Amino acid sequence: MFQEESRSMASDPTNGKNYRSYGAFHSGQKAASLFDAAFSKPVVKRTSKVNLTPAESSGLPNVNEAVIKHPSPRQVFSPPVSLPESTSDNGLEDNMDDDEDDAPQPSTQGSLSSQGSLTRNMSHATISRDSPKKRDANDAYDFNDSDESPPVPPKKSRIQEDEERVELEKKKKPVYRHKWNAGDEEEEEEEEEDRNGRRNSASAITQPSVVSRRGVPIYARESQQGRVRNVKEPHQMLESGEHDDFKDDLKYMLTSLKGDGSTNIKCLSATSLARKCINPQFRHLIRSEKEVTSLFHSLVDSPSDESFALASSSVIYLICRDSVSIAVDTTSARILAQLLKLERPANMSESVEKQYKTIWSIFSSYLEKMESSGRKISFDLTEDELSPSSLILEALVFVLTNSRDADLKNDLLSLGILQWIVARVDRIVEDLSSVSVVKAERLLIPLERCFRVLEICSMYHKKNQAFLIAHRSSVIIEAANKLMVVVHSRVSSSSSPLSLRKSLMRSLTLLARVLTNLSYDNELCSTKLGQMSGFLSSCISTFTFLGPKYISDDAQGFDLTLLMSSLVVNLVEKCNGNRKKIVDASIMVYRKGEEGKEEEGEEPALTCLTKLFVLHEEAAREADCGIDKELVIEEPDENPSDEDGEGGSDEELNGVKNGGRLDRGKMGEMNEGDMIDALKGVLSKASSHMEDSMIASHLALLIGCVLQQNEDHVRLVRSLLPDDNLALMVEQLQRYLEFLRLAGVSASQSRSMERIIEFLERLDA
Repeated sequence: MFQEESRSMASDPTNGKNYRSYGAFHSGQKAASLFDAAFSKPVVKRTSKVNLTPAESSGLPNVNEAVIKHPSPRQVFSPPVSLPESTSDNGLEDNMDDDEDDAPQPSTQGSLSSQGSLTRNMSHATISRDSPKKRDANDAYDFNDSDESPPVPPKKSRIQEDEERVELEKKKKPVYRHKWNAGDEEEEEEEEEDRNGRRNSASAITQPSVVSRRGVPIYARESQQGRVRNVKEPHQMLESGEHDDFKDDLKYMLTSLKGDGSTNIKCLSATSLARKCINPQFRHLIRSEKEVTSLFHSLVDSPSDESFALASSSVIYLICRDSVSIAVDTTSARILAQLLKLERPANMSESVEKQYKTIWSIFSSYLEKMESSGRKISFDLTEDELSPSSLILEALVFVLTNSRDADLKNDLLSLGILQWIVARVDRIVEDLSSVSVVKAERLLIPLERCFRVLEICSMYHKKNQAFLIAHRSSVIIEAANKLMVVVHSRVSSSSSPLSLRKSLMRSLTLLARVLTNLSYDNELCSTKLGQMSGFLSSCISTFTFLGPKYISDDAQGFDLTLLMSSLVVNLVEKCNGNRKKIVDASIMVYRKGEEGKEEEGEEPALTCLTKLFVLHEEAAREADCGIDKELVIEEPDENPSDEDGEGGSDEELNGVKNGGRLDRGKMGEMNEGDMIDALKGVLSKASSHMEDSMIASHLALLIGCVLQQNEDHVRLVRSLLPDDNLALMVEQLQRYLEFLRLAGVSASQSRSMERIIEFLERLDA
């Protein structure tokens, strides 16, 4: 009953501010609000209850007396609670402590929980029938509602702490101050705090102190931890800037070429691109960015306009000029085929003529730039010869030289490039017999380019070989025979200058390369070439008469002799008719006598070939002995004898013995110049030995092929050889075969030489 009344009274809002339950207070009661804020934990009543007897109940001290007897400033009690009078039957006052636990002992600790304080206050409280007393203002333990004490500040949340920390970091953000040269020598100070501690606390951040030593740039000090890293050098910055500029220019020009703009705009873009291609770095950028194919495809419309075609041909020539392999697909090869057929127009308009002058100025700048960089290049075109056809022909030679793509060789045939090359060769050969010397020299330049294209396209490519042999009734074979006649006539003419003779012999060497590829393991080509009147005799006389007499350059003479002898070997290897023609032929021969006398005349082919073999074999043997003498260094004699001469020694003044061997005792007396001269002499002899040995091997192989089915002429050959036998030829061929095997020649390619060796051994048995 009492508990229900107390609950109803506590929940009644009309009871006034002196009667309230825990947690329910009036807006004006600041003391109560502060108390509840400090001790916010609600009172939890204990479930166990003890019933006190009237004696024990009467023995409990009064709350007022307990406070007076044991005053403690640390204890804070709730204000006294006045309850209404009780209406019990026995007229006695009911005590609230009947339902409460025993009073706890007073504690001496500095702080009390809200639950313990309320429990003790409730245990000492009594219910009085008197009217509620007014509060004494002088009471030290009474709360004054009018007190203006500051409220307890609310606890800061984690979000507010993070915001304050961020603001503090912004205010104290480290600032780097660059110093080129520090005035004082101070060590660098840099303090770093742990990331976890810096994240959880808002402590001040230590600013890194970046100080450099006197006279040393701050980015150059590797010992400093606070230095500026990855600082580029000036030349690196320049290269980076140029690379970015080149990349932007290339992107812009390709966009203009691929767009739907007019032909004039595309022509201007191609001209600007050609001017940019003068720089080797720009050409390298095009290859490194793999934009070569895209560039070729962007010029697909160039053959439709003369100016655009010339600018596009210039771009293609400059890109292909570098000694780097360039991938050319079918679309790019088709563009090359279309531009290759565009010759220089006879009647040019003003705009086209202006374009030709602009392109020529670009090439002039290109040549000046290459020469200034110390790299002299060969550019054989003149301003009058400048045309899309001439530029693409030059570019095609560079592309084929650096490429080994079989598909490109097929595209040249399917797109008509080989047909155009063959027609160009035939037309130039026809003109060579009647033009002047100057005109002939200019015509030989594109002829050499055509021969180089034909050589590469026919090398190990059966399809192209068959096409060239059968195209237009073997027009390339007829042109080769005509060129052979023209070369012999114009070289032998006294009116021909030395420059023209060199150009003609160089063209003849390139022709031999083409015919060697076509006649290799091809009986049809060998037969057709042998049927040409005087062709076999002309081929042999080029290295028996023209080369020794009119070629002063040993390297060019070696190339001509080796290639022509290889061509004749191919012609007689599988064709018995060609062998008989050589046996019956008489050829021109040129020799220099022992006293410098010049001898020339006609001799039988076998006689001439055998004498030439003996000459080169002896030269190779002498060079071999000379190399052995210079490379073998003998130990100095400890006890020199008097048998070698009056001086008791066989040493000469230059440190070389009479036998031709170097003396180790004189090696220390030779200076660096003498050593270099000796090394050059050894290398020169080794080179001459190699040349003579290879020529002798080819001549022996040619003689062996000719003697097949013509064994009755073996006696003539033996009579011209030392010891009247063929052992010298067999030995030379065996050494050459071993060399080819070391060089990696397959067994199928060396099988023909093995058959010739077996044939000569059988004849000599």
